[in-house]
Amino acid sequence: MNQIALSAVESDLFYKLLQLCEPKIATLLPYSGNTARSWVMEAYEARKQQLKVEILSNSVSKIHISFDLWTSPNCIPLMAVVAHYTDNTFKNRTVMIALKRLHEAHSGENMGSLLIEIINDFDLNERLGYFVTDNAGSNDTCVHHILTSLLPDQPRMRLLLVRPRSRLLRGRSYRA
Repeated sequence: MNQIALSAVESDLFYKLLQLCEPKIATLLPYSGNTARSWVMEAYEARKQQLKVEILSNSVSKIHISFDLWTSPNCIPLMAVVAHYTDNTFKNRTVMIALKRLHEAHSGENMGSLLIEIINDFDLNERLGYFVTDNAGSNDTCVHHILTSLLPDQPRMRLLLVRPRSRLLRGRSYRA
């Protein structure tokens, strides 16, 4: 599927195509790409606030964080951040809380700064449990940066080895 820019709503041809599909569409379409963008951002912010309240009010456990960094096909580095917790019905919950672009270098400090921003944005500072990552060396630096920034008096680290089926996978788990 090709990407269509939000400014496509400003195109007469795009507008006419959509009208062919649904004649009543004119009453629903924004007139500019900026309006479409603001609608998307408003929906995103509303859902983020809803998710934040859901996690903080329903969790009975520490909130554990896993994250990974990769580069998209169009060469944009992205960090996915997932929160893991036990809710008030004692079910394990896994929720993606962020998918953010990493600007500048892929260093552990830079990754840590982005993760601190996300942790602060979701008010997770006081509820942090373990960090679970793969064995990339920059992840050690990232978690160390987070722990020394958010919890300077108590950085502790434990190495966790995970063996799924037939392959040995090294994972790191850090206790906040």
